[in-house]
Amino acid sequence: MTKLTDIRIDEATWATGSRERRLEWRVALREILEEHRFEASAPALAMLVTYRDGDVHLAGHSPEGERVLAIEVPRQAIVGHLDEYLSICKEMSKLGNAHAARYEALDIAKRLVHDDAADTLLGLCRVLRPDLSTCRRFFTLFVTLYVDTTRLAVPHHRR
Repeated sequence: MTKLTDIRIDEATWATGSRERRLEWRVALREILEEHRFEASAPALAMLVTYRDGDVHLAGHSPEGERVLAIEVPRQAIVGHLDEYLSICKEMSKLGNAHAARYEALDIAKRLVHDDAADTLLGLCRVLRPDLSTCRRFFTLFVTLYVDTTRLAVPHHRR
């Protein structure tokens, strides 16, 4: 198994984030760092996540600084999952306390969309050979890169 030693967001993206958004990114990055499972070609990796022109790029480097993998996740590949996920979050935010059963149903639907997105990422990140849970964490990170989730009325994920 490959040990992830570090994961960061590129400086240009980081600079655009509010304090609250950077906190969201830190949480998502920490979850990936602490709870990842993948088997890349190197025993240890440091990863740089770059958000550019609507696409996410992952670059893995060995401890010596050699680039050992590059993955592009085009927005087009996950936009359907992203739109559906955010639509569910928006619907959840409209519900009051009297709609607990509907809220629970939407929460289940949100988790299923998250799983579907993770499954898509499994295919896109083949070179990393991640497990589904790691891909779920990557999708959480990608959601926070595409959308300022600090403005959502309903948290997009729970620890």
